[in-house]
Amino acid sequence: MLIDMNDYLKTDFDMIIDTRSPREFEESHIPGSINLYVLNNEEHHEIGYLYKQVSKKAANKKGVIYILKNIASHLENNEFENKKILIYCARGGKRSESFYVILRQLGFDVYKLNRGYKAYRKYVSGYLQNIPNNFLVLRGPSGCGKSELLQNLNPSLDLEGLANHYGSSFGSKGKQPSLKKSG
Repeated sequence: MLIDMNDYLKTDFDMIIDTRSPREFEESHIPGSINLYVLNNEEHHEIGYLYKQVSKKAANKKGVIYILKNIASHLENNEFENKKILIYCARGGKRSESFYVILRQLGFDVYKLNRGYKAYRKYVSGYLQNIPNNFLVLRGPSGCGKSELLQNLNPSLDLEGLANHYGSSFGSKGKQPSLKKSG
């Protein structure tokens, strides 16, 4: 069954499965979710290359091979019985659909998040924008002047600065996330 964000917020799930690659999961994920990827990092990269450089058909064929292998492994190594399961991928597309269809065919109580993680990010961003007391979420690409703007606003709370820019292009700690478009 396909559910939207409003239904997700009203429903208690025993298991939330993020089918995106481990790299995508590490960047960010729905709190409480586990990463049961259908394409690992290398496979995800390879499929993207095939899709853009070779053909959609070649990418789809290779993707199905990897997806079936990975889902089979997850079925052997995880317990899905008697659990209400939510499943999602980046945009609610082929990755989550593949796992969803197999779990449904096996009779598990599984739901798929409409528009995937992108819908979740959009919901959270909208929620934060609407918090009272003049709370403002400032976002934009690296180097566009967000930090400088925050330094000149009074009062302001620069969480990125307090974290020594961890996760920004100006940080020296840890991995840096990709500059994906939000919303």
